[in-house]
Amino acid sequence: MSATPLPTRQNVEKMLTNLTAKEGLIYLRGQVLSERDDTDVELPFRQESNFFYVTGLSEPGFHVLIDIATHHIQLVSPNLDEDAVMWMGLPDDLETLVQKYDVDEALYVDRLPSVLSKAPIVYTLPITPTDQLDVRWCSEQDKKALYTAFAEARAIKSDWEVDMIRKANRISSDAHVKLMKASHVGSSEAQLHALFLYESARQGAFFQAYYPIVGVGKNAATLHYNKNNAPLLDANQLVLVDAGCEVDCYASDITRVFPVGGKFSPEARVIYSIVLDMQKACFEHCKAGVAWEKIHRVAMEVACDGLMEAGILVGDKQEIMQHHVVAAFFPHGVGHMLGLDVHDVGGYPEGTERISEPGIRYLRMRRDLKAGFIVTVEPGVYFCDFLIDPVLNDPVAGKYINKDMLNKYKPVGGVRIEDNILITQDGYVNLTTVPKEIDEIEALMALSETQPSGKAYAIGSGESFGELGLGDCVLVVNKPTLIEVLKEEDVMDVQSSSMHSLALTKEGKIWSWGGNEFGALGREGLESLPRPLEHASIKYIKFSKIACGYTYSMAISSKGQLYAWGTFTSSEGVFGYLPGTRIQPYPRILDALSHEGCVDMAVGKHHALCLTREGFVYGWGCGEYWQLGYKANEKIKALVPQRLGLTDIVSITAGAFHSLALDRHGQLYGWGQNQFGQCGLFPPTEPTQLVLEPTLVSFFQTSQAGSGKKNDTVSIRQVAAGDHHSIVLMTDNSLVVFGRCSEGQLGIPLYPGFLYPGSRLNLHNQTVFAVRQPITSFWRPTEPIVKLTCGCNSTFALTQSGKLFFWGVALLTERSEEGRKMDEDRLLPVLFADLSKEKKTIVSMSIGDSYSILILKSLE
Repeated sequence: MSATPLPTRQNVEKMLTNLTAKEGLIYLRGQVLSERDDTDVELPFRQESNFFYVTGLSEPGFHVLIDIATHHIQLVSPNLDEDAVMWMGLPDDLETLVQKYDVDEALYVDRLPSVLSKAPIVYTLPITPTDQLDVRWCSEQDKKALYTAFAEARAIKSDWEVDMIRKANRISSDAHVKLMKASHVGSSEAQLHALFLYESARQGAFFQAYYPIVGVGKNAATLHYNKNNAPLLDANQLVLVDAGCEVDCYASDITRVFPVGGKFSPEARVIYSIVLDMQKACFEHCKAGVAWEKIHRVAMEVACDGLMEAGILVGDKQEIMQHHVVAAFFPHGVGHMLGLDVHDVGGYPEGTERISEPGIRYLRMRRDLKAGFIVTVEPGVYFCDFLIDPVLNDPVAGKYINKDMLNKYKPVGGVRIEDNILITQDGYVNLTTVPKEIDEIEALMALSETQPSGKAYAIGSGESFGELGLGDCVLVVNKPTLIEVLKEEDVMDVQSSSMHSLALTKEGKIWSWGGNEFGALGREGLESLPRPLEHASIKYIKFSKIACGYTYSMAISSKGQLYAWGTFTSSEGVFGYLPGTRIQPYPRILDALSHEGCVDMAVGKHHALCLTREGFVYGWGCGEYWQLGYKANEKIKALVPQRLGLTDIVSITAGAFHSLALDRHGQLYGWGQNQFGQCGLFPPTEPTQLVLEPTLVSFFQTSQAGSGKKNDTVSIRQVAAGDHHSIVLMTDNSLVVFGRCSEGQLGIPLYPGFLYPGSRLNLHNQTVFAVRQPITSFWRPTEPIVKLTCGCNSTFALTQSGKLFFWGVALLTERSEEGRKMDEDRLLPVLFADLSKEKKTIVSMSIGDSYSILILKSLE
């Protein structure tokens, strides 16, 4: 997957530096192709790690020779086999091998014995394919020195290796998040296991670093449980998933625990909090120079404190620790080295002995940490009868366990939380990005991966172009009204602009209606379409996302290809297609992004953003307010998507003339028009009019680079933006708001402590107000918000039970459930709709200028 090859020459030099011998020949044999017993069915091939480290080669049957004195590298290829060529294809010739793998010479295997026989001593490795070297081929062998040299070399990771492990963590983190969202009663361990494999492979990681562990309930108490076949029947049970893919042979190793139904039971919350406290305490000591066994003992201390506070352990803490009672609940080591192997080499330098105490005897590493190590930190608490019963029945140690409280917490099963961290001189960098705070997990699981579908309803006014989709004769409706044309369709998403809308069905089909000015509907020859019509030109393509700009539309297919149609009305061309093309009249793949793997998009009034699978952001369109994140010299050039300098981005948002992006570390960046503070950026006295490039919004910064120390446990869940305002939903269900608020779009009272006079006047010659800096709104509903949607000057918030709250510019004169007209008291959130009495619930919505399209689901 890497765009740059493994720096094998550097690895060879690093290994030789750690080798005490100064002459002789190193011989390594790569892995051979294996087959099922008594068949010719090949098993998946994975290269031996040390061989890959010095060659970067992932083909079977090769050997490598390294002269210790001259550093001369010879790659030994299998002889050409006609039968093998017929079945497996023609291999690289010797000349190609030299160039491809940066070696000095390549030769066929029939020359190997003569080369080895000339060496005074041959250094090999034990317990690998190399161990099969025929003793007749060399005068003397050493199987010890080379192992130590490789272990020490591989322990300190190069920048390239860190990058590979970071990529593996990114993919595995994404997969873990998918599993949390997909979990539900009636699912199974097997389904979650399969989903993890699928999500890894979908992003290019076809190998797992180890067999995944997916255990629900008591299965989670078995450390390496791998049956992965039990059903998920109880919403309160916990699921433990220990799984990690590998990228270019480099491993990730991540464990997360979450409740089947999305909500932690009181008992599960207690045990989970203990383990999370254990990990956080360990992190405080993770830096170069600290002994790993000390970090394990820190975890044991915190576990003891937590289990005593829960009432499971009783008595004197010092005596409990002396009798190793905690080891019955935390029986394994706190972590291990990570690299080419999931339990990587280098944990026990030569001469280091294991500690014989219970629990810590299984520590896979005993040495001081060094900058460049990548280690796992994975404390846990388990309720395993096999481990606890001997302690419980011991006449001395048993008295420290409260049996009643033990039985109360046994259904929790087991909890382990595991991250992968890079050790630095002064701290660490956490490479794992899966949420692990309880509030974060519950909020994430509230956003089900199986996106709910329903029927499309319209409300508001559609007098200009038939924006309601209800036909020519129905121009205004004051209550949600079924769009008849779509009544047989399961609609998963709706998106609206000022004059047109798109609907995405469960089958991945796109329907559109409203105004077709500038080609926004992608229907050549039509001025408008008052009823939805399926897009015939793309009916055989399955789409996963849709978006409506002011005069254009975009969609992402299930294969990650971005389609676009319409135009940017303020530009001199369209969408990066052919120069001079004024309007793209029908949906067409955007060639400039066809190989990028698009996963999301965001649309402003005249600009667009695209997020790729690798976490990169591309911008194009009109950039007069620097909303693209870069400045194009000519308007026509701004139509070709260009990559911004951001990395590791997970979500993007666009207002009319500003843009926002959230990265994997919870940091928000803003750029573009900012005279109302809508980017969240300002000097002490007055907001900057324009933010010229993506700039960190310090209000949301939760960690210092490299320190790994989180200052705030509350993080960002969703970002939404209107024309000149922005709203951020946090994991504690609070809202952070900033930008223009004169029309009530922020849902806060207008009083001087929050506001300052804007630099522009509105059409009525009155002062425009805006929030001076990001602030937390006083309003917070009693149940979780699952979706925010912003219109030009209004905002909708949808709660978990389907209640829809509204604030900002009125869409209609319908009275709300609280008896207020929607054109009154709009500065503060009011309940817009609660359809539970009608046995319906709102699952999604979009906002146009004077109308809204809702997706309603029947509760019957």
